[in-house]
Amino acid sequence: MTLRRILVVDDNDDDLFFAQIILTAAGVVAEVTLKETGQIALEYLASPQGHDVDLILLDINMPEMSGFEFLDLYQPLYDRGFARAPVVMHSSSSAPVDKSRASAYGCVRGYLVKPISKVMALSLVQMAAQARPGA
Repeated sequence: MTLRRILVVDDNDDDLFFAQIILTAAGVVAEVTLKETGQIALEYLASPQGHDVDLILLDINMPEMSGFEFLDLYQPLYDRGFARAPVVMHSSSSAPVDKSRASAYGCVRGYLVKPISKVMALSLVQMAAQARPGA
């Protein structure tokens, strides 16, 4: 299974570039879209192109809007069916408190510690395919 589009949200240009290279090379996605802030990502998801996103790869530590602040705004949209893409956290933090906090959001399907690898990229397809709770 190949995903149509993965949205990568990260404030670090090197991490964005590396994620795009690995995801494309792994053959798990037709298109990778990169956004540098949570606000820009939310605006993109509200656009017609954003409706084709199959998975969001989200950093936690970003200026202006953290990954958790993004989730606070995204989760209600996901719950009401206005947003359908599940989220996988992609962070340099391996702290159990961050993993636990992320897992409290129903839209979050996984937690990967940077840097992304080909093996991690392949696991994203499985994470995206997981049925939503209660669906």
